[in-house]
Amino acid sequence: MILEKPKREKDAAYLEFIRQQPCLVCGETEGIDAHHVLERGQGKVGSKADDRRSVSLCREAHQQYHQLGRARFEEMHGLDLEVEIQRLNRLYRPIAKQKREPGIKARVEISHCPCRKVHKLPPSKVDVSGAVVRFQCPKTNEWQEAK
Repeated sequence: MILEKPKREKDAAYLEFIRQQPCLVCGETEGIDAHHVLERGQGKVGSKADDRRSVSLCREAHQQYHQLGRARFEEMHGLDLEVEIQRLNRLYRPIAKQKREPGIKARVEISHCPCRKVHKLPPSKVDVSGAVVRFQCPKTNEWQEAK
């Protein structure tokens, strides 16, 4: 009997969110890695956790984690990575997702507008060039920051 390797869930937007969070160890905000945390007892060479099981670590802390191992790293820094994973998952709010319908140009769905409406906007009304997503509310015609 051959057992297949379980497929891991990938979420590029979530990993980008993690990289925007401060390091759990030192608070650094530049050069953050999204470290994938395996569930206890699941560690095998070549295995990788789901993206939603990632935490934010600076490069130095990330290297230290791999040198010390999970138990010693958590003890040294007074962390419980399971609690941190749950906290980060609660904080994450996907703000915009692309939807494509046949024959219609792509639209961006904004679900956190201050006017409390869900908007499906053309790309020309959404600015994702910086770290903050901005969009033009069709109701007020004002540019808003997505939250």
